[in-house]
Amino acid sequence: MSEILQEETRERFTVDNDMKAEWCVSKIRKVRAEQKRERDELLRQMQFYQDQMAIIDKQADEEAAFFESMLIPYFAERMESGFTKSTKTQTTYKLPTAKLILKKQGPKFDRKDDELLPWLKANRPELVKVEESPNWAELKKTVTVVGDSVVTKDGEVVPGVKVTEQEDEFKVEVN
Repeated sequence: MSEILQEETRERFTVDNDMKAEWCVSKIRKVRAEQKRERDELLRQMQFYQDQMAIIDKQADEEAAFFESMLIPYFAERMESGFTKSTKTQTTYKLPTAKLILKKQGPKFDRKDDELLPWLKANRPELVKVEESPNWAELKKTVTVVGDSVVTKDGEVVPGVKVTEQEDEFKVEVN
């Protein structure tokens, strides 16, 4: 429908009874159904392409890993021959177009916080994090809005809270 025709229809059509209101609701229902259909189709297509990308990534990773595994013995031979450069964290060998790197890894820690936390509380309480945050739900029950502030029962303005009035929101829920 052209924009001019839509505008004329909006200007001429007035909802003044339940039948016309139901007609508007039916139009909303159709728009939402079409929206859902189009979104579902896009999600289906997106899932297909994500699956394709995962296949491509897996194949590329496997092929690259194969060639990397072929370089490991060569790198080890270069290390034994003294042609590599070593630092505290890695050993490197330079090729004309690349650098082979063996990074030294630190230990991996598998923690069980539910076991670690009681021990820390008893032995090293300074290493326990304590996070504080306002209990807004409870505070809100005890204050009153005055202008753009919240005030306690004693008349004290609560710092850190600014009130902004909002317009009422009209919604149509379609079954």
